[in-house]
Amino acid sequence: MLLTCDFCSATVDPTTDPASALTWSSSLERGVAHHMCVPCTRAQVRDIEAKFALNAR
Repeated sequence: MLLTCDFCSATVDPTTDPASALTWSSSLERGVAHHMCVPCTRAQVRDIEAKFALNAR
């Protein structure tokens, strides 16, 4: 099963590159699986952290 990033459309095949596939983030929202590559995961985490910093003021 080929994993595709929901944000940038990058792909990885866990059968041929299992180590890279393990670094991806995944979530299950309303019964639908979502996957994010490492760069997109980092960007999302930074966005969330920035929102926390703004709300802490």
